[in-house]
Amino acid sequence: MLTVLTNAPSPNNRVFFAALARLEEDFLALYESDPAGIGRPWRLGPGPEGVIASAIREMAILTRRSGDFILSGGWSNPREMMRLPACALRGRTHWWGERLRPARGARRMVRRRFLRSMESIFAIGSWAVPGYRDEAGAVPIHVFPYVTSGDPSRREIADEPTFGFAGQLIERKGVDLILAALAELAAEGLRPVLEVAGSGPLDTQLRRSAERLDVRVRWLGELDQQDLALRRRRWWAQVVPSRYDGWGAVVSEALADGVPVLASPWVGAAWDLVRDGWNGEIVPEGSWKAALERWCDRRLVESASEAAAVVGEAFDAEHAATWLLEVLREDPTCERDFVAETWRRLDAATSRSGESPAG
Repeated sequence: MLTVLTNAPSPNNRVFFAALARLEEDFLALYESDPAGIGRPWRLGPGPEGVIASAIREMAILTRRSGDFILSGGWSNPREMMRLPACALRGRTHWWGERLRPARGARRMVRRRFLRSMESIFAIGSWAVPGYRDEAGAVPIHVFPYVTSGDPSRREIADEPTFGFAGQLIERKGVDLILAALAELAAEGLRPVLEVAGSGPLDTQLRRSAERLDVRVRWLGELDQQDLALRRRRWWAQVVPSRYDGWGAVVSEALADGVPVLASPWVGAAWDLVRDGWNGEIVPEGSWKAALERWCDRRLVESASEAAAVVGEAFDAEHAATWLLEVLREDPTCERDFVAETWRRLDAATSRSGESPAG
């Protein structure tokens, strides 16, 4: 029996939870908000009866369940931690979360007490582990990232160099860095296209900047997952120039569709999933112009696309769900690392085929 408590699920988590439901007969996901369009096996959180009544309903559901409980998302809020202490659940409780942000005073005290009450912690990416070591004390920590599934067989690389960005148009996401690099390339006569999928407070400012710099940008606006996947499969590479991303789900999404990823060193997923020159590149600060120029080579893109598909398949939802259930059924107090174990399998497989992802 497995129960997940989280906030409104991301598209990636919907795919992952569906994989869990196929493998675990008694699986239940409880959400804090009511995401539209979610059907079985999902149980929704606060509903039309109001927050208090729905909280009572949730607790009634939970007190009838045992087994393993995985908490994530909004449950990192101290108020939620106090509302649902681990002792209220009749089973083993685990935390699944991204890299911790700094906290002080009472907030840190509540968080540490909460984390130290867990049976184990599933840290989203290896980048998150040190923070949990510091906060959770002796609680076992597993490395278990966000995952998804894609369809690289439908990839059709655009005729001309085309890079893509998907995400919020905010300062932290670093789109301005790509525009500046494109301007440098244009000054040397190289004019690749950038497609931008997303919106945000910097939308108008970035559009004006692109016009002033005279670079080629297609502004796609907000796209649903299906339309985004159609666009992404054309990109020579997906750029993730974030100034900070605890994980960065767009990295997983791109690789799942066989698209190489160019990411900054401040993206947790890049450290775990990208190998320089094989399925993408980690781009140091100030090096975006050189990186984009390198990835205007179609032969490199085609080779890296094959490698990206291999990585995407190895880190897909089915493999991850199988691994997670194995950890819970065997011994969650014995630390495991899904990322390291998966790369060991990839290293062995690619070494046999004459290529190597080591990097």
